[in-house]
Amino acid sequence: MAFERLINNHSQEANICLSFLLKYVVYSLHVTKEVGYTIEAADDVMATGFNWCPPLAMCQALSTITPVSVLIRERLPEIACQIDIDSLLAKIRPSRYDYRPYFKTGR
Repeated sequence: MAFERLINNHSQEANICLSFLLKYVVYSLHVTKEVGYTIEAADDVMATGFNWCPPLAMCQALSTITPVSVLIRERLPEIACQIDIDSLLAKIRPSRYDYRPYFKTGR
């Protein structure tokens, strides 16, 4: 699976991609508290407004390999020390959006 390769590959390119995805998740969920009524609002905006993989769906995709909280602490320590990651992720439920259509492959 592509996520397994991304997480287990510690090349500069893989680190940049994973860092971007994790920052996207953290930022979306953190900002939703200020601009949305529910944490699921970030999913709705990103899926229907931007046609991006929603942050909760991204959490599901990444957590098929490793818990997202572990990835954030390992790969984004500067953010993990500023935001209470456990509190942020404790409120999430599975996304109503399936992450697989957002990651199309040629195979």
